[in-house]
Amino acid sequence: MFDINKVYTSNNCGDFTIVSYIKASEVNIKFIKTGYETTVSAGNIIKGRVRDLFFPSTHGVGFAGGLIKGGTRCKAYFTWASMLRRCYSDKGKANDPSYRGVTVCSQWHNYQNFAKWFDENYIKGFHIDKDLKQACVDNKVYSPKTCQFISQADNSIEANSKNYEFINPNGESVSVYNLTEFCRGTDLCQGHMSQLHLGKLKAHKGWTVSKQVKESKP
Repeated sequence: MFDINKVYTSNNCGDFTIVSYIKASEVNIKFIKTGYETTVSAGNIIKGRVRDLFFPSTHGVGFAGGLIKGGTRCKAYFTWASMLRRCYSDKGKANDPSYRGVTVCSQWHNYQNFAKWFDENYIKGFHIDKDLKQACVDNKVYSPKTCQFISQADNSIEANSKNYEFINPNGESVSVYNLTEFCRGTDLCQGHMSQLHLGKLKAHKGWTVSKQVKESKP
């Protein structure tokens, strides 16, 4: 019924070939792009309704990699798909330019790997975050090493935090991520340090900002 040497085309997952024909309900096929092999019915081959579980169908990079436990409406899948959308969707990056240049590690392109990490780490009501674990707002990669689940309160603190560059009284450069926490642990006034950062104050208790920071401000 089918030519084993012929290349067939699926509706959504690219081309494939017939590996062997057992019977109408049991045809073994192999996808050319990924090498994924599966068994399907002859009727689905004719209709093009065959699926490659390793075809990057989610925002151009993500793939199911196996059975999606709980379906595409479950929390793990929604979190995974949203993460990929923010990083790889033109529309997603247009809505939030801060995600330009942000990527997801290749391990998490496979949903099965992400779902395993999710099940082991998820805290109900918390959100995935890639910055606080390493206290680095410039982190550009979602991965098991950089991500954790944080509360909405922590997420708000992070959103309102930013990098500050100061020169301490000894002339040393100091990079501050969270100004509130920094001033809370020192004998410095947050309001004055904020004014210093904005260029509205020349110095505060011997602290200044570098010439480069001053020149970069509008």
